[in-house]
Amino acid sequence: MPSPANRIDRLREALDASALDGLLVGSAANRRYLSGFSGSAGWVLVTGDDARLSTDSRYWEQATHQSPDFHLHEQEPGLANWLPGLLAGLGGKKIGFEAEHLSVATHKQMRDTIAKMPAPQRPALLQSDPIVERMRATKEAGEIDAIQRAVALGDAAFEAISARIEPSWSETRVAWEIERYAREQGAEAMSFDTIVGGGPWGA
Repeated sequence: MPSPANRIDRLREALDASALDGLLVGSAANRRYLSGFSGSAGWVLVTGDDARLSTDSRYWEQATHQSPDFHLHEQEPGLANWLPGLLAGLGGKKIGFEAEHLSVATHKQMRDTIAKMPAPQRPALLQSDPIVERMRATKEAGEIDAIQRAVALGDAAFEAISARIEPSWSETRVAWEIERYAREQGAEAMSFDTIVGGGPWGA
């Protein structure tokens, strides 16, 4: 699997093409893709010469191990208490944000927080194209291998539970047995809630 550093280099090329000085990433999938950090809360900020990861104290040790190439910023409660630190040194820069993943309320908080920063320290927060999604659309060799292994595990789970299923099992029981098998065989999580339809629900 390519290192996040390779992806950061590709992102920087895309930022240059988009006339942006940096990108603020809050969506979990894109954050993990760029940094390797799998925690459920945090923000990644990538600029032309820096890569920063902001998360709270619950994930500090995890972030240190998963994202060694990133400068870490520990979050305090309240966006206004940590965003200025994450944006430090970027006054006058054009920073893109993921419009498809940012709520109106969070966007307003960010704009209000930036407006309270001293004028020379304020970056411009601009809506960006789905840059990271376009990068993710082209799969790397390691990603293709992971997809193939996931498909094989899904097939194996179906076959294993099909051989064991009994008339008394509820749909919930079947779904649980499928998920348990997948987890025991190394699955990190299910892609979505397991759908099982039997009897009158089979159609």
